This record gives sequence, structure tokens and C-alpha cells, in this order.
Amino acid sequence: MGLSRRAYAESRKARGLPGGSDKGVRQAITAGRISLLPDGTIDPARADREWDETTDHSKRPGGGGEAPASPVPVGPSREDDPVPSGAMTLSKVKTGLGVVQLQRQQLRLKVEKKELVDKVKAEKTAFEFMRRERDHWQQLPARVAAQMAAELGCDAHRLERLLDGAIREHLRLATDTRIEIGGGGV
Repeated sequence: MGLSRRAYAESRKARGLPGGSDKGVRQAITAGRISLLPDGTIDPARADREWDETTDHSKRPGGGGEAPASPVPVGPSREDDPVPSGAMTLSKVKTGLGVVQLQRQQLRLKVEKKELVDKVKAEKTAFEFMRRERDHWQQLPARVAAQMAAELGCDAHRLERLLDGAIREHLRLATDTRIEIGGGGV
């Protein structure tokens, strides 16, 4: 069993910490900055730690961005702490935001250096190129069959059908090939 809201507020006030009023403690609980024990009381050591982790020290008057000294423990820390160690804190959020901003800057730099390509544009260009290639190959028998038949001394129509069949089979087999652009997350 921990302290009541009022007792915890008085404890903070006696130690010269911010939030030394019932209203301040109530607001911290409502905002999720400190958590309650299952019985509705407050573990002062854990609450002090949570309060410190979720406080933006740069916005405190006269804080100058420096974090205050560690809070004086009022009681032993409980092993059955219901707040997971991976709980979101203001410092973790700021760190995450900094990481995201750095990643965005790195991506912008890669785009400026033309190290990245637009996936949609690349897929469209590849599709159009392959369609032109397919059309060119399909028209080839009609363009060259008569000249080849004259040189070989054979039936031009029969040669065109043979070339057309061979090319269509080749193109059918080529359609099984798939090109993945940016499968690694780009």
C-alpha cells in the first residue's frame, strides 16, 4: 500500500519538488505522467521516477535544460511494478522523433544525389520498354520472312509462320520472368 494523493503531494512539497499540491498530483495522474498502484494509492519512489521521466526539463522556469538531481526515494521500489519498463516517456518520444527526422534527412539527401528512384516511374518505364520489345519481336517475321525465303529458296509464307511460332513461344516463356523493383524497402 502506498500514499494517498494528498500525502504524496505533501511529500513532494516537503522535498521542494514541483507538484506539491493535491491539484498537481491529480493532474499528473490524469495526464498519465504517474501511475497508481492497483489499490489506488501511489508508490512515491516509482511516481517520482515517472514524474521526472515525463517532465520536459527545458521548459521549467530557470531549468536551463538541465535535469534536476535524482529524486530522494521515499520508500523502497516495488518488484511488482505494473508499469512496464518499456513505457513511453517524454525522453523516449523525443529520441524517436530525432531518429525519424534524421532518417528523413538521409532520404532527402539520397533523392538529391539521385541514389533513389521513383518506384512507380521505374515500373512504368520498364513496362513500356518491354511492351515495345514484344511488339518489335512480333512484327519481325512479317518484315524479314520474304527476304529470307528468297535467299533460302523456300516458301515465304511457311517461313513466316515458323518464325512467328518460334518468337511467340520465346515471348510466352519470357512472361514468366518477374522483375521486383525495390523489394528491400525502397
